[in-house]
Amino acid sequence: MLRDRNIAWNYGKLWIPAKEFNSVSNIALSGDATSAYVSQGSAATDGAAVFGDLGTTATGSIGCSIGAAGDELQTYIPIPWDLDLDKPLEFKIWFTHQTATADAPIWKIHLLPRTSGSEALLPVLDNVASGGTITCAAVTVAETADVVEATAWSPSTPSWFATGDNFLGISVEADDLGSASADEIILIGAEIRYTVKATTTDNTRRIT
Repeated sequence: MLRDRNIAWNYGKLWIPAKEFNSVSNIALSGDATSAYVSQGSAATDGAAVFGDLGTTATGSIGCSIGAAGDELQTYIPIPWDLDLDKPLEFKIWFTHQTATADAPIWKIHLLPRTSGSEALLPVLDNVASGGTITCAAVTVAETADVVEATAWSPSTPSWFATGDNFLGISVEADDLGSASADEIILIGAEIRYTVKATTTDNTRRIT
């Protein structure tokens, strides 16, 4: 146990790999003995987002190929217990691009907070909360195939959560492919950064 005078903590970070988004289910491809993970649900625009290798040559790592603008994946996570609710959440989207063309995709993140015991889980994109959409600045990708790319940190609205919010729906949407063709862009995952709240009024910080 440490005691201080309400000095704010550094950033906390979370990582959600593409394969952990639970708006997808494992289904067998028609006429194929293998299986692919395909977007499901009303919020998935065309069901074309499919999991596969990150690179045009085998990397051994999985990402989600984006078939068309509007493809999205969603998940729900507990809101971090140490989040400073007066500060924004910040998101960075990591992806690869499988051709040597300077496309400039635009990603959006949609948020839907929930309160346990009183609010139902819903498709995030269809029910995004007011002020809950974050638009990442376009990223002009390198003209080299399979280069790792990332957006700049993109913040949510500060002081946005309501009292009692403790669960958060997150939808990552490929809003604009920026001239890329189907399946050129591969989502690797979403990184989340947040300001850890200062200690409570008793100046007690517990280490677990």
